[in-house]
Amino acid sequence: MRVWDTLAIGEYLNEIKPEAGLLPADRATRAHCRAICGEMHSGFSALRSSFHEHQGPFPEIQALVGAQADVDRIVAIWTECLQTYGTVLFGSRPCVADAMFAPVVTRFISYGVALDPACAEYCRTIMALPAMQEWVAGAERNRTNRGARSGVLNQDEKPHRSGAVRSRCLNCGHFRGARLH
Repeated sequence: MRVWDTLAIGEYLNEIKPEAGLLPADRATRAHCRAICGEMHSGFSALRSSFHEHQGPFPEIQALVGAQADVDRIVAIWTECLQTYGTVLFGSRPCVADAMFAPVVTRFISYGVALDPACAEYCRTIMALPAMQEWVAGAERNRTNRGARSGVLNQDEKPHRSGAVRSRCLNCGHFRGARLH
């Protein structure tokens, strides 16, 4: 069996390993979790276009104005969940929603997005998770192996007018953004 969609993967993992708590046990809380996962999955296109997914830091790069509404909505989601449920979005243990928003955490940190203390603490909590540490280390190894630190472009990379390097994804062949140090 092949499952490739992020939401479907989360649902499938919850079905085969419910004791992992990937979705909240309470029905209403689970519905809320699914709603924000769906919003993350299908929304925030301005943020995705303005804040390329990679670890920076790049605080000198300002996001495009169009992404501010997305940033504001994400902060509102996080604030509501943290005030309602706990230290992560739906309680005291990370769940599918936290995994869905993990790339946003790295984007906010990489681009120096100003956050209120509760949301900043949420970002620190997510970044301290062993899975996140592993993900960041893997991204760093990948970037180093591609030669991005030296400024040497691989044959599958091309410069972009923004000063970024657009790297071809090995899985799908599309170009993805990556800024040189």
